[in-house]
Amino acid sequence: MIPLLLIGAAAHGGPIVTLSGHNFLVTDGASPFDSKSGFRINTDGTLDELDVLNGAAAVYTQVDAATDWIIPNDAAAADYEMRVTNVVHTGHAGWTGAASADDVWIDLSSNREWFIVSTSAQVITTDFDIQVRRGSGVTLASNTYQAQINNFV
Repeated sequence: MIPLLLIGAAAHGGPIVTLSGHNFLVTDGASPFDSKSGFRINTDGTLDELDVLNGAAAVYTQVDAATDWIIPNDAAAADYEMRVTNVVHTGHAGWTGAASADDVWIDLSSNREWFIVSTSAQVITTDFDIQVRRGSGVTLASNTYQAQINNFV
């Protein structure tokens, strides 16, 4: 996937807002199943993958320092907002996060995460279209992220 960049700001020494798109995969072969797969957009400008296997503690791993949602990271501010649109589930999937509905702009004054959960032997996939803007301005970056859980016995 090709990230959408805010080129004008970069040309003037400002921050670059970018979303690289990413696929997050959790494979759990142990029963009882209690798996989560998803992502977290952090107030410090980074983007993490979220993995939970068999009910263990959540593990957050930075996706890639070169493709954090804003570069340099210290340009991240609470007046940036994000929203998730066009959530598409394949299989029996549920999702949760900072908003109770799709298509809601949420400020980045705290870390925001979206994930899917599986508690049975199944394969589920969810696509999340993510957008970032500053204040109530235009969308600065957008891309699709996919969370998938492969639970099997």
